[in-house]
Amino acid sequence: MGILDIITYLSASASVISATALAFSVYYSHKQTKALQGQVEELKKQNAELLKKPKLKLEIYGATVANREPVYIAENITIGEAKIIKLKIENTGNTQARECVVKAIKFTSSGSVTSLERLIWHMYFKDVCIYGKEKVPFFMTITKNDFELVDLIVLFRYNANNANEKETFLGSQNLKFNIPYNQIESVNAPLVINQDDIIKIIVYCENSDPASLCLRIKKKKHIDDIMSDQDLDDFIERIENSDCNHT
Repeated sequence: MGILDIITYLSASASVISATALAFSVYYSHKQTKALQGQVEELKKQNAELLKKPKLKLEIYGATVANREPVYIAENITIGEAKIIKLKIENTGNTQARECVVKAIKFTSSGSVTSLERLIWHMYFKDVCIYGKEKVPFFMTITKNDFELVDLIVLFRYNANNANEKETFLGSQNLKFNIPYNQIESVNAPLVINQDDIIKIIVYCENSDPASLCLRIKKKKHIDDIMSDQDLDDFIERIENSDCNHT
């Protein structure tokens, strides 16, 4: 084989190698493009699902903080009055939040923990006082661009039998009012709110991720101490979730 033949052979071989390399490059580039397109489509699906979910915003509801509400022990019998600090749960998402339930955990400075598995939706406060928590629903559907209220802290005054006993409690579903006034504090002791208590609230809904809020009791207060938003600010403050104690 002459030199020209060798050069011709090598040139042809180089062309074949280049063509083969190009073919492989095109093939793998096509595979990568398809894989990338698949990832993009998956992200689009995830984003679409995310947009369908409700989005919950939690905050203390101060609009009715000065209002006093009667505390019933029977349909037409009251035993005292209360101011109720409510938690506002707002749905700012694109669909309703279904079957929502609210849990609260109280941590004291001494290290004790009290857990309430179900806070009461405010519309049922009278019913739970009269009939007990077994008679009221714990689950609530929150329409998009709407909100519901939950009883978070009850500032109670027992004024039956000329008594004037006052105490502040977490939640309303486990409170027992139909007992002698001098037993109310001891019977409900695990729910009493004191200075430096930490309260963690968690909202669970069937079709959304849990939402949480952490609060600290800045100063012990009773029913007559809360008259305005400023009084509320002096009583309770929001803290970072990372500063909350955890069970």
